Amino acid sequence: MIAFWVAAGALSAAAAILLMYRAAQAAAHGQAPDTTSMFYRRQLAEIGDLADRGLIAPDERRGAEAEASRRLLAAADAPVETWSTTPSRAPILLVAIGAPVLALGLYLAVGSPGMGDQPFARRLAGWRAANPESLQPAEMAAVLDKLTKERPNDPDGFRFLALAEGASSNPAGAVRALKHAVQLAPGRADLWEMLGEAELFTANGELTDEVIDAFTHTIRLDPKNVAARFHLARAKIKAGDQAGGLADWRALLADMPASDPRRGDL
Repeated sequence: MIAFWVAAGALSAAAAILLMYRAAQAAAHGQAPDTTSMFYRRQLAEIGDLADRGLIAPDERRGAEAEASRRLLAAADAPVETWSTTPSRAPILLVAIGAPVLALGLYLAVGSPGMGDQPFARRLAGWRAANPESLQPAEMAAVLDKLTKERPNDPDGFRFLALAEGASSNPAGAVRALKHAVQLAPGRADLWEMLGEAELFTANGELTDEVIDAFTHTIRLDPKNVAARFHLARAKIKAGDQAGGLADWRALLADMPASDPRRGDL
């Protein structure tokens, strides 16, 4: 942790020095051309061109040239403030360098760079001691993540973690948890089905190879599984086997009880 803060302070100081150095270089090359004077000189030339082509009367030409000349003289006499490397800019550089150094010194004096994330650890301990029904999904996911580290061989721990991750809008976390679960219990169709559904959600409904693989494992273990049969039939239709996919859907519909609300999807 100390190394991080030292590196951050050094980078901040280096950035400040580089900016001031480049600005000083720009100032050393002199000021930029006066665009205001260039504008009025071009305007005088355009007035003369219009008069030569007979587009403006002589009186109008004299009046326009007089006004443009007046503005040109005023622009030429106006003071131009340019950036310079005066000693008054030294405090700016000192502040830019000193700020990260001061912050690092203050952190080392009053902070605890070698100490872990105690505030989160205390919150986690409070969540574990609380009634699970009172926890938010993200809090429950944090508790279950800790439990799976303590019991890494329990597939149900990862199953519950996946449910909590899904409820806390973290589908990628749910997929990770379910992949651990099926590794621990590859013979459980319910875990493969959950993995297929989670993969399908993260893929925005697309039948990716991961989705098809999960549902293929599901149907091998549970040939009557409704979700696996439904999505594998979709995969057949997507692959061009429309007749085979529709036949699988009809067979699925025939096996589903009349009270099953999922019949409406078919």
